[in-house]
Amino acid sequence: MVVYKRIRKESEEKKREKGVEEEVEEEEEEEEEEEEEEEEEEEEEEEEEEEEEEVEEEEEEEEEEDEEEEEEEKEIVSPLSSSSPCMKNC
Repeated sequence: MVVYKRIRKESEEKKREKGVEEEVEEEEEEEEEEEEEEEEEEEEEEEEEEEEEEVEEEEEEEEEEDEEEEEEEKEIVSPLSSSSPCMKNC
C-alpha cells in the first residue's frame, strides 16, 4: 500500500512537471510567433517608408525637370520678345 501511494505520488508529480513543461513550451512558442510577427511588421513598415521616399524623390525630380523646362522656355521667349521691333513698338 505504501509503495502504491509513493508510485502514484511520483506519477502525479511527473504529470505536473510535464504539464508545466508543456505550458512553458507553449509560452515560448507564442513568444517566438509574436517576435516573428513584429519582425514582419517592421520589415513591412521599412518597405513602405522606402517606397514613400522613392515616390518623394521622383516627385522632386519631376518638379526640378518642370522648373528647368520653364526656365528654358523663358530664356527662349525672352530674347525673342526683346529683339522684335514689333514687340517694342506695340
